[in-house]
Amino acid sequence: MVQKTVLITGSSRTIGLKFAEKYVKLGWNVIGAARTPATAGKVDLTMSSTTPVHLSPRSIAVKELGDKAIDVLINNAGIYIDSGTLASTTKDDLLKQFEVNTIGPFLVTRAFTLQLWPSTDQQMLSKSRRLAIDLKKDKIGAFVMRPGWVQTDMNNGSGAITTDTSVNGLVSVIGKLTLQDTGKFYNYAGKTYPW
Repeated sequence: MVQKTVLITGSSRTIGLKFAEKYVKLGWNVIGAARTPATAGKVDLTMSSTTPVHLSPRSIAVKELGDKAIDVLINNAGIYIDSGTLASTTKDDLLKQFEVNTIGPFLVTRAFTLQLWPSTDQQMLSKSRRLAIDLKKDKIGAFVMRPGWVQTDMNNGSGAITTDTSVNGLVSVIGKLTLQDTGKFYNYAGKTYPW
């Protein structure tokens, strides 16, 4: 059996790190991506089947991977800037969050689309229904996943579910997805949402 490969953005903490741990346990080759070189190394976790990479604006990681096939791309990276109040929130705060949380997944997906093509079982989690429509013709599925209100550092651990519960559920859902499911919106328990 050929070892499958997953690329996970935001893999240096909470949900992304848990995804990396879970896929390593399942025998996958894990490519953990982070925005800064200092945090990219955190995903190594002394796991023999992980490859930490730094995602830069110029997509150096794409060149590092060459023609290596990716079976699943998980756009997990995200930030939350707590500015305090409506009055203290700045335009720059909003633009930074939009850049990382919305534009970032688009750029990562575009950069790694070629690595998804050679795969025998292409899947991708992203944040855009339009992307699903565009990529379906290339037999690449794109899905939106809602992890739930997870206990993370972004919410000071106040979430309703653990990272284990969320990621175990998401990995189970991901494993059942087919190209016919492309463009759908799922939660960690497999429930679909209309959109």
